[in-house]
Amino acid sequence: MCYFVSYIPIYYVNTTTSTNGSARSSWLCPCHSFLSTASFTKPILPSIIPPSHRNKISKKIQTKLHLLWTGQMAWTRMVMISIAFDLPDESLTATRLFRNALDMGSLFAEYCGKEKGDQLTKLLQKHLQMMIELVRSSKENAAEAEKIEHDWFLNAHHLADFLYEIHPYQPNESFQQIFAHYLTLLKTASVFILSGHFYSSITIYDQIEEQALKISSLFYKILLYTNKN
Repeated sequence: MCYFVSYIPIYYVNTTTSTNGSARSSWLCPCHSFLSTASFTKPILPSIIPPSHRNKISKKIQTKLHLLWTGQMAWTRMVMISIAFDLPDESLTATRLFRNALDMGSLFAEYCGKEKGDQLTKLLQKHLQMMIELVRSSKENAAEAEKIEHDWFLNAHHLADFLYEIHPYQPNESFQQIFAHYLTLLKTASVFILSGHFYSSITIYDQIEEQALKISSLFYKILLYTNKN
């Protein structure tokens, strides 16, 4: 089986008609040094989205995703600090953070349908709730924190599977790796805050930002694919 990455095109070299009347195309995949032959009722869809389809989703949507994910990073850090130091704004800050999950779900509902939007909202809300519980339990109960951490990463796995269902032409492993790395960075940042290593908690924010923007780009690519189809 040949897996196509975003920058690899597919070249059709010949099209014939088989005995049963179906289209039969011979194509050359740059991943291999030989020609393969297969029958298709539709052309193979590569993972890259053509520029013509990219234009169908406005710059406004791309900007919205960027703002949502940069906001999520900021509010997540504020919630961690509020929990670590028992600040009176913890509940209000957490409420604002959860609004991001609703906003992202609403955006997906517009392009992927209400069912998918609701699913995304629930997965993101669960992600945020577990993150909050992990930070709280890390202050007092290491055993409980370990269990929550396991469930937190499992939820990220489910989130990656959900996104793969919407956009199956993006390798599932890439979804898994992006979210796993994002959670690892968040966990490390919370440890720095709880242990009083504030300089380290600030410097790691650059890495969190980079990873969150990768997720933002991934979400945008999914919306492009959905809009195309």
